[in-house]
Amino acid sequence: MKMCEILAKYLVEIVAGARGNIVSF
Repeated sequence: MKMCEILAKYLVEIVAGARGNIVSF
């Protein structure tokens, strides 16, 4: 996997968690 893909997935999960008021790491 490329670093860009990993960072992209991380950002997507963070944004989705923020919108759902749920932060999961």
